[in-house]
Amino acid sequence: MNQIQAFGDTMLLKGLQAYREKSNILERLRYSAANDTVFALEMLGFQGDLYLTYWNKVDTISYTNTEDKPGYVSNLLFTKYMMGLVSQWNILKIKEEEKDNSSLIPKELVYAARIIIRKNTYKVECVRFNDFFNLERDCHY
Repeated sequence: MNQIQAFGDTMLLKGLQAYREKSNILERLRYSAANDTVFALEMLGFQGDLYLTYWNKVDTISYTNTEDKPGYVSNLLFTKYMMGLVSQWNILKIKEEEKDNSSLIPKELVYAARIIIRKNTYKVECVRFNDFFNLERDCHY
């Protein structure tokens, strides 16, 4: 099930889809069309700021428009903790973190996807949640 099927045909999802296509992020990620699992975190903020990070066991790629112009960046756009929960597809813990640590205002939705690829076919699972952050755990200087 894709995001629009799961969450409705919203302007936010249309915006994410447009940026996803413009960035060609999946075409740039190194993955196996025969057997792989790709994870994605995507967020389009209220101010128009965009964050896309896709990864698997061998590659991680991030795309944002927060600099002068949209482009790929070498840094992670989401916390390692959040990425770890998505990699484990631990929806219960993600929802718990959302409840306990999504005190950011305004609340911004994060869309997570797991794309399971087997023999050139794929299955997409997705979840959305409010961005969460724990200063003691997630802030690294």
